[in-house]
Amino acid sequence: MKINKLVLLLSILFPISLLSQVQLTGVVKNSIEPIEFSNVVVTDTQNNIVSGTITDSNGNFNLIINKGNYRLNISFLGFVNWTKEIYLTENFDFGTIILKEDNNALAEVVIIAKKPLIEQKDDRIVFNVADNSFAKGKNALKTIGLAPMVWVSSKGDISINGRGGVGIVVNGKLLSNDISKSYLSSLRSEDIESIEIIPDPPAEYEAQSQSGIINIILKKNIQNGLNGSINASYSQQKYASYNSGGSLNYKTGNWLWYGSYNYSQNKDFFDRKVETFYEPDNNVRLTNFQSIERSFSNSYRFGFDYDMNSKHKIGVEYYTSNLNFDEAIDNEAKSITNNVLEEIVKGEYPGNLDKLKQQSTLNYKWEIDSLGRSLTFISDYLIYSRDRKSDYFDAIYDENNTFLNLNTSRGIVNSDINVFTSKIDYTQPNKKGSIQGGLKFSDADLENQNIHTILLNGFYEIDPQKTTAYQFNEKVSAAYLKVTSKIKEIDVQLGVRGEYTQNKLESISEKNYFSVFPSVFVRHYINKEKNTSLGYYYGRKISRPSYNLMSPYEYLIDKYTVFRGNEDLKPQFNNTFSLTYYIGNKYSFRSYYSYVKDVFNIVEFRSLKDTNINVETTENIGESYSYGFHSNNTIKIAKWWNTNTGLGVNYTKILSYDKSFETGKFYYYINNRSFINLPLKIDCIVNSRYISPMSDGIYEFGRLTLVLLSVPYTSLTLHKTT
Repeated sequence: MKINKLVLLLSILFPISLLSQVQLTGVVKNSIEPIEFSNVVVTDTQNNIVSGTITDSNGNFNLIINKGNYRLNISFLGFVNWTKEIYLTENFDFGTIILKEDNNALAEVVIIAKKPLIEQKDDRIVFNVADNSFAKGKNALKTIGLAPMVWVSSKGDISINGRGGVGIVVNGKLLSNDISKSYLSSLRSEDIESIEIIPDPPAEYEAQSQSGIINIILKKNIQNGLNGSINASYSQQKYASYNSGGSLNYKTGNWLWYGSYNYSQNKDFFDRKVETFYEPDNNVRLTNFQSIERSFSNSYRFGFDYDMNSKHKIGVEYYTSNLNFDEAIDNEAKSITNNVLEEIVKGEYPGNLDKLKQQSTLNYKWEIDSLGRSLTFISDYLIYSRDRKSDYFDAIYDENNTFLNLNTSRGIVNSDINVFTSKIDYTQPNKKGSIQGGLKFSDADLENQNIHTILLNGFYEIDPQKTTAYQFNEKVSAAYLKVTSKIKEIDVQLGVRGEYTQNKLESISEKNYFSVFPSVFVRHYINKEKNTSLGYYYGRKISRPSYNLMSPYEYLIDKYTVFRGNEDLKPQFNNTFSLTYYIGNKYSFRSYYSYVKDVFNIVEFRSLKDTNINVETTENIGESYSYGFHSNNTIKIAKWWNTNTGLGVNYTKILSYDKSFETGKFYYYINNRSFINLPLKIDCIVNSRYISPMSDGIYEFGRLTLVLLSVPYTSLTLHKTT
């Protein structure tokens, strides 16, 4: 019985028909370089087409057909057709096939088929960067800011539809949060083919990415020879910021070598006012926080891609960045009880931060056959060191603004992070869709030392309450399966992902948990000609607390406030449902509902040891319910003026488990981008954004209004063909 089962299994995995198939390969070139997109067609003795394909960027083709007599035909516009009779009994490699120019062809025929700037697909919006004049000369971070539904703040924080914490993927590699901003600053728009905005990521992406994914696809068809660019940019808000750099590619044969350098100098100003009310003692604390931050960074990226043959490709990349950050903080805090001013503290907090980031990546791809089956492997190792020094000078005044005392302290934080990640993905297309599956493992280690000292009698003495050292480790093992299919006018995508998490913080017992994350996308085409459709989505995601939220140490914010980690913090889980109506690539209207369990948010309370000190920490406060609507519209107002507008409204209600805290508030937002072609080939972009007052847990935020104007960056491009 066991033998019969084995025979049945083998007959499923290795059909008899495969035994009669052979592989046909070769490379198509002109007298100098490979010819991409040349037509390769195999016909039988009756001139019926048996199989066909087109050559890749290196001129390679790969066909699998049954044994027999055939004719191989290769053609490309402007060249004489190449034909050869063949009899196949085994795998055969034609080697290099040279096409000759057709002298009788037209002098030049140019057919240009540009992709639309924005494409709407089942689970994502595609922003085609290649040949987009507005993106030229920018780095990837600035280019992302042009995409629909995306906003990039002055500090480089990225949000999709107002949700922060967006994951960044470049050519299949998920960037660590610690390096994503600097890495994107080193990547040039000229190297980018397209940017995919994925508000609800499918199963192949980490379940942690509940705010969405931005997937950057780099260009594959780099020209032979030496290619490079030099660029510089300048931006002006309250203060000026500068950015300059260059990139260089050298392609010869099956090798592509590349490198880039980027330098940036930024200066930012931040102003924050906070009112904190304490009951029942009728105490109010007014805090006015102002900060001027200046940073200098250098980043380098270099590597190579090697096409071993038409099926196997390998690449290695090294990236490093160092950043020096200085800040000058002025903080004024007033304590008021029963409407009577009691004390004023004026603080000056100068600080310095040094960051060094290094990442090495290995990637491999096996294109198994011409039917589209493929296997990819990516592994990377990140080293991140962070050293911060901050001084705290608090001048204390009485209610009459008379100086009383000066408190001086100093904080030094040293962190070292090592993250190892590996993943493997397999894709198998079929007539109606595809099957995709994969495995991933990540291992993150953190060592942190926090030293806090107080100036007493002319000497800095250690404050044992705020001085700590700890280690943290987190491992995540994941597997996923995704199936796509087409049933008449309905596209279906079903996915499931399982993740097993292990984290260990010092002497605290290890926390292990396994979670399953299903996802469903359904798109029903109502009118194919007008490209109108309805999209349905359900997905479950997770948000794990970061190590700095769990680390058991106190970090001084000001004289009255400290932040303390919570080692008992649990992850929060989010279930989202949405319905979207699409009208071509121009309009989409999305309504959604989400429920979040074990919401963690910042809470604040009086210290039991010192009632003058407020402690901020993060706790799982309860659950939240969100309802919302978002629309995205792309409109061509004139031949020289295109706009993309996103607007939405949201209502979120947070309810604590003990029923002691409940908040609910509407907010709305509008993002608009105008792409304007001015005379003299000058392209201008106007970004405008408005966010109404909103709340997040215990905090309420005022409205935000921004209008930014940008013009082309200086860019110099070189190309030398070999």
